[in-house]
Amino acid sequence: MQTKLAITLSVIMLALIALIAAIYYLVRNNSEEYNKIVLSQRQASYDSRTIPFRRGDIMDRNGTVLATSQKVYNLIIDPRVIHSGQDDRYVDATIQALVSFFEYDETEPRTLITEKADKSYVKYAKGLSYDQKSGWEAYVKEQNAAYTSSGSKARIKGIWFDFANGVSFPIFGDFMEFLTDRLMIPLCALGVCIFTGWIWKPENAVREIELDGKPFKLAKVYGVLVKYVAPISILLIIVASFVTGTTLS
Repeated sequence: MQTKLAITLSVIMLALIALIAAIYYLVRNNSEEYNKIVLSQRQASYDSRTIPFRRGDIMDRNGTVLATSQKVYNLIIDPRVIHSGQDDRYVDATIQALVSFFEYDETEPRTLITEKADKSYVKYAKGLSYDQKSGWEAYVKEQNAAYTSSGSKARIKGIWFDFANGVSFPIFGDFMEFLTDRLMIPLCALGVCIFTGWIWKPENAVREIELDGKPFKLAKVYGVLVKYVAPISILLIIVASFVTGTTLS
């Protein structure tokens, strides 16, 4: 029985190590490609109708706004797409657009686009508002239409927007999502594992499970899982949520 248990636990641990290694490999080597795919799908053309909305503000009885929800974006530069045009016809147009609309210094984006010409995902600016994003999209549409009407092959290309990760005060909804998904849920699960595995002890838990007279056949496996495997896995989830920006929801 102990031999079978040791073999089972070894297989589980090897599987977890292999999973962690596979995730690390994907994040390290293919993150840019996956980001590009997601952003390309987000930017894909489709028929839609914008429904005006405004998420509710939290105000006191005097009407003073205590918290408000707003979308915050990162500006992403795709040097590979910008350099994809023949004779680099997208480079100058895109840089001039960034300088004209956002008032950036021309040297910095030009240097970045040149030095990282093989990259597909370069985070350039953080904390852009929805108005800035929508204004840029309208500006690009207008400028590209002007290039087309004038017969020029220049185009503004390779600029994306991505939702900003983390918390941007006073975005109340994002803060609550951060608090619950990245901290409270996994920490509560970790607390249950610590209490059951190290304070109350798995033997007592097994005794409660067997009160109906039926033996708990996986008692030894349960003890190892709740004391070691589950806490380590939960800690990995917490670390991954901060590193990658993903949440449980």
